[in-house]
Amino acid sequence: MSSVTDPYQPLESKHQLTRRLLEVMLDMGIDGYPTPTLVIQTRSPIITRDIDYLQRFKRLRINMSIPTGSELVRKDFEPRSPSIKARLNAITKIKQSIDYFKGFVPKISITITPLLPTLPTDEAAFINKLAIADRVVIQTFHASQSRSLIASTRQEAEEIKQKYAWWYDDEKLSYMKFKEKLVSRLPSVEIMEGKEGFGYE
Repeated sequence: MSSVTDPYQPLESKHQLTRRLLEVMLDMGIDGYPTPTLVIQTRSPIITRDIDYLQRFKRLRINMSIPTGSELVRKDFEPRSPSIKARLNAITKIKQSIDYFKGFVPKISITITPLLPTLPTDEAAFINKLAIADRVVIQTFHASQSRSLIASTRQEAEEIKQKYAWWYDDEKLSYMKFKEKLVSRLPSVEIMEGKEGFGYE
């Protein structure tokens, strides 16, 4: 849940469809059958509402999408999405709210996918905050995603591209440098690339 549509859309607060799906999945575990392995991909702090259900999954990974460590960049690329702070706070709340003796603590990933620029002044603090996860997944910005993530018009997209030319003029090098910093500064966190990092294991 879910590689295409976030299961915690804003309307989820009202309709609670994802919560009901979690309940159904947990019901599958009755009569001697184990609870299913579940991976949840989201960018929404609404997920904390369902901690009471989440702690009942023995095999659960929560992937929180945070593609940049800079609020200014987030507002350019994802203007309607939750703040970086709200997403990190949600992960913290999940980890702190589940008692080892009363539930199962999920595996936590932060997916920096696609990897967007992080301003140099924000980079060190952002990487330090990623230590809350047991895995960080990075992936390059695929051209096919550009329309949905950059802007609604070609002109807006070009303006944003120029604004972050310091990153995109040599995107491959920018990506590799950021990856190297993750590896060196987060020795206890698994660093993975691409789709292989999104699974439970």
